[in-house]
Amino acid sequence: MHPTGDGVQVWRIGERELQLAAAVGGKDPAWDGKNRHSPDFPRGEAGMWTWNDANANGRAEANEVRWLKKPGEQSPHKYATHGMDVDPDGNIWFPNHHTRGIWQIPRGPLDAHGNPTWDWAAAKEIVPRDASPFRFEPNMAQRADDGSIYAFGWSDKVPRPKNNPFWMGGNTLVRFDKNGQRLWAVAIPEAAVGLDAIPGGGCMVGMAQKANILHYTADGLLIGRLAPGEAMGKQSGWLDNQASVAVSRHPRDKLLDIFVEEDYTLRIAWYRVDDRAVQTLTGTLKRP
Repeated sequence: MHPTGDGVQVWRIGERELQLAAAVGGKDPAWDGKNRHSPDFPRGEAGMWTWNDANANGRAEANEVRWLKKPGEQSPHKYATHGMDVDPDGNIWFPNHHTRGIWQIPRGPLDAHGNPTWDWAAAKEIVPRDASPFRFEPNMAQRADDGSIYAFGWSDKVPRPKNNPFWMGGNTLVRFDKNGQRLWAVAIPEAAVGLDAIPGGGCMVGMAQKANILHYTADGLLIGRLAPGEAMGKQSGWLDNQASVAVSRHPRDKLLDIFVEEDYTLRIAWYRVDDRAVQTLTGTLKRP
């Protein structure tokens, strides 16, 4: 399998190498590993397939592939996406550019070898198309540990940058509740590409051109900015893919570890952030 395209791949650590264990996809790559760089790669509309390694040999085989729609067949719904993400429970999330909504493919049971399973037939829209004057169009979505959903994309109320090369990005950040209702929306200072939810609340957003990282609270307040420092020569290339920002909380000291793609010299930037003192105040303000 080739790490590209419109799906999800799961790899397990073997004795000497990583072994493919499960995959979800449509067109690129195909279930047999062919991708758009293969000379005999089929063109046309994507199919919808899922696979798990039922016999534990590390190879996708035709009798193990579950199809909802083969290429050329009709399906209950269409999809196109710039990228998919997996939440801590194993559910897959992606903005669907056909419907302009945010979709979920829930994780099914583990197979006999402990590999995850998914089924395209179980896919459902959690956040419907925005029919309001705001008209938010998501390009990336992440589910937080409280069930809410962070997403960035474009909207009619925030002007798009001119000559924008980041077609897969966005300059509007939105948080939805677990039922898909919008809680708030804020304008991002420039086009964003990477996004990840912070364990415990909030999110980190990657700035596409400057490779800065913006720290937002769960209420949409911008409280911090991270930028390449001395260890990186104070320089970075663009962030140019959806998975360019990853956030985790260290199990021992509870600090945040933020890993950021750096495509100028092919590095990964590593930031540590102490957010333990951040508090959200609630109540009613009164004039003195």
